[in-house]
Amino acid sequence: MSLTVVEKADATSFTVKWELEYPVCSRTKVGNFIESPKFAVYRNSDIEWYLRLYPRGEREEYQDQLSLYLYASAEIRATADLRILNIDGVKVKNYIIAEKVFGKANKTRGTGKMMPFDYTRDPANRVLNAENKLTVECEITYKRKIREVEDLENHGHLPQLQSDLEALFNDPKFSDVTVISEGASLKLHKSILAKRSSVFAGMFDAEMRETLENAVEITDIKYDVLVEMFRFIYAGKVNNIDALAGELAVAADKYALDALKKKCEMTMVKNISVANVVYALQLADKHCLDELKMTAIEFMIANAADVSTRKEFNSLSREIVREVFSYLPKINSNNVRV
Repeated sequence: MSLTVVEKADATSFTVKWELEYPVCSRTKVGNFIESPKFAVYRNSDIEWYLRLYPRGEREEYQDQLSLYLYASAEIRATADLRILNIDGVKVKNYIIAEKVFGKANKTRGTGKMMPFDYTRDPANRVLNAENKLTVECEITYKRKIREVEDLENHGHLPQLQSDLEALFNDPKFSDVTVISEGASLKLHKSILAKRSSVFAGMFDAEMRETLENAVEITDIKYDVLVEMFRFIYAGKVNNIDALAGELAVAADKYALDALKKKCEMTMVKNISVANVVYALQLADKHCLDELKMTAIEFMIANAADVSTRKEFNSLSREIVREVFSYLPKINSNNVRV
């Protein structure tokens, strides 16, 4: 068994090549696995990674399928590309893990069905070399460790800067635009709004009534939702996001605030339940919240008996119901979420 690690010059990604003896694998049973040596890179040397390969499948539903997973010893946000190479070093099959947090307890990252076991054993496919060795390659692209990011955010001038910007929010002194909703007003600053939102920039650029009067009336978003939207624009934070996530996501979509939209989406993913899954799915479909949509569909399928009896279930459009059903074979063929 051998392992080679190559760190790229940008120090945010690296590639690992793992060569393992395959004759041993052929005698294993479902659930038996082979683990690679642990590896690390210079910039994140305190985080150890390793691969785990199940030649005959990680569990019964993956029987006779090669299952492959990637693990980390501490929490870190990363993407990964898992690959099986042939004897010429050419990719035969790969599986991409979209950006996720690795290192969470009891959380697998990978696939239960990388490729059929018999495919690897067939000489015509040239997957095993003359010494019956299999080559697995993994490219990992990472961000700062979660704890490291938290430490940076809680140190130095950043908290003070955030506090100062939040203090500007709704401060009439030096404000140059008023936003009105539900009879209440907010005193804000065109330069900050325009820099953070292309929609506001276009509004203030154009010869609109709002530009001339320095007042903007918003009638389709509640005042308390607007308050938190503007708090995010100024200070990058939101109060009471669990309760407002859905309405905030709609507001963020309208004003092209992608970071806020994503924050709301992930909050709704975290809080998905039988009581809100229909609303979440409808919202995700309308506002292109792809991760929330997939989570809602999977949750709805897993809890079909409870969800289908709720009154709001009947409000789902035929198109959405059809899409939910279209995911059934995909989910059944790969129940390991990554």
